[in-house]
Amino acid sequence: MEKVTLTDNRLTDEQIENYVKHFDSTYFAENEKYYKGENPTISKRKAPENTGNTPDNKIPVSYARKIIKTVVGYMYKPGLIFYSSDNKKYFEGIKTVYQLNREPLKSALLGKQTSLYGTGYELHYTDENSQPRFSKVSEREIIPLYDNSIEPQLIAAIRFYNLKNTDGGETTKINVYYPDRIQNCEMTKGGGGFKTIDEIKHYYGQVPLVVYYNNEEEAGDFDNVKPLIDAYDVLFSDSLNEFDRFAWAYLILKGLVLDKDDAENVKDKRIFEMDLEGGVEFLTKDIPHEFIEFMTSLVRKEIHKQSHVPDFLDNAQTGDSLSGVAISKLLYDFEFIAATKEAYFKEGLYKRIELISTVQKIKMGKSGSIYDIDIIMNRNIPQNDKENAEIFNLYAGQGISKETLIDKFANFVEDAQEEMKKYEAEQGESVDLDQIPPEPIEGEPVVEPD
Repeated sequence: MEKVTLTDNRLTDEQIENYVKHFDSTYFAENEKYYKGENPTISKRKAPENTGNTPDNKIPVSYARKIIKTVVGYMYKPGLIFYSSDNKKYFEGIKTVYQLNREPLKSALLGKQTSLYGTGYELHYTDENSQPRFSKVSEREIIPLYDNSIEPQLIAAIRFYNLKNTDGGETTKINVYYPDRIQNCEMTKGGGGFKTIDEIKHYYGQVPLVVYYNNEEEAGDFDNVKPLIDAYDVLFSDSLNEFDRFAWAYLILKGLVLDKDDAENVKDKRIFEMDLEGGVEFLTKDIPHEFIEFMTSLVRKEIHKQSHVPDFLDNAQTGDSLSGVAISKLLYDFEFIAATKEAYFKEGLYKRIELISTVQKIKMGKSGSIYDIDIIMNRNIPQNDKENAEIFNLYAGQGISKETLIDKFANFVEDAQEEMKKYEAEQGESVDLDQIPPEPIEGEPVVEPD
């Protein structure tokens, strides 16, 4: 967290230039490599001097991607975050902005960013029609700056990005965001230096940047298991090296001595001649399959244990069908980090609503408070539909309303209240055939009911 003191409520040109020039994106680049399966440790590993026949596999396993995908799918998948409010007029204004900005998708992308890098950044602005807009911005383009108060407050933010010039040079575009204006600057490499182009006012009343934190440490969800991922890569790579050595086993030719050219010919063409007293055999060694499997399984389990992210594809844990109790046990440890992540993410979501509300009030005169809106972050929990159906039937007719049973045990129904209305409408349209009198037979007297 960068802390700074402003001079006359602004950064000096020297401060802006230094922040941009000395911005360190090493951490972000490293985490991105782990996510993409370009794990840097195994890729940089130096093997013993290679004579041409020594196997040197460097196989990175993208375990970081598995962890991030699990977290995002469990917490941030589009449709898991719900909003509700009794202040209908205010809420409708927020919903309109959310629809315009494709909120479910952008929230999911921010969830991934915070999970992967420890922080996520969302920039707010207004379009040509004065509509509130917000967008995730790259973690490598933003420098949030805070004051020195006990609870640091965001007082400025720098966004910067590079553009290629027609002459082959490169210009760094810089936007400095303050609570009331945006200072647009640029730096040209190889001459030109730093200069301010212009300043534009905005009406947010605060820095229009939302910073989403993953946790207090601002750490990604696999940061603490990077050494274990590296160990898994080593086990995987060295196991393949052993298999390669097995494929290149030494050939023993009894009763035959080869010169260098003949040996190369045998190796390449797999053809050789020998007399009747000669013999051929391979010099090999046993590969400890059980030990390799034990170690890879041990490291894999430790990765999930230390990251607190369960392996939902591990049949030993999940089996073919999880009971409700088994699901609870599997997710118990996961919820420790999920609850913390949710608390921090909700702070960002409320800040988003606050920024939108400022523009909406100016433009449309809508009134309301951000806390008029309830934010519900559901979990994408594996369901055992058969077990839920059995529980539903068990409690049916036991003094529990059908609406409550539908809400708790029919996870495929989005709105229990709406489902009850549909059910009651269908019941009203149904006809009990026993209550309909039969059509009279021609010639027989009609008997009126009592």
